[in-house]
Amino acid sequence: MQMGEEHETPVSKEPKHAPKKKLKPIVFGIRKAETQTPEEAMSIIYDETYDCSEPHCSYSTPSRRQFQKHMLIHSDERPYVCFVCSYSFKRSDNLRQHLLLHSGEKPYACDFCPMRFMHRNSRNRHRNKHLEND
Repeated sequence: MQMGEEHETPVSKEPKHAPKKKLKPIVFGIRKAETQTPEEAMSIIYDETYDCSEPHCSYSTPSRRQFQKHMLIHSDERPYVCFVCSYSFKRSDNLRQHLLLHSGEKPYACDFCPMRFMHRNSRNRHRNKHLEND
């Protein structure tokens, strides 16, 4: 080969390491079975996906943690129990939020007035009223 000549380096289409989990192509955040253009092919990011196997459920996510949270909706198990009223929950974060009822704690403060709220979305709704008045 002489100076100035261009050459193509062969690129293997096979991955160096075989994937351990099912991989699906994701193009711009949208899964596609195959790509139509070389530009799209270059933008593919392979990522793990977790697909729900329950009948009539098409839930899929790349997050193992979100998938585990999702699977709780298909279960009758409610392992998180309130020590005050014995109400039970599927998720620990729901129990934690519930305990605020018993404690009276209102951790979410309005930025514009002294009001406080038990739930973030309630505070946000309230705060938006201040912003609408401006």
